[in-house]
Amino acid sequence: MNKLLLVICGLSFLLLNACDSGGKYAAFDDKKIRSEYQRCLNTSNNKMSPARGVACNNYEKECQRRKKNGNNICAM
Repeated sequence: MNKLLLVICGLSFLLLNACDSGGKYAAFDDKKIRSEYQRCLNTSNNKMSPARGVACNNYEKECQRRKKNGNNICAM
């Protein structure tokens, strides 16, 4: 039970940190965002840890944010 609570708290912390405006992903250069996003696309969901899933979601959001600003770095 304690381990489950610890995992839930950890994930909550990650999600709250990911929600700040721009976040750390906004500071990453295009090459880093593109390569990490490609890595996420090439990893099957059942082999991905929950933390990696959150990170991949954030990379996708950053791709969309940049696309909205005219920088479509994640286009395939």
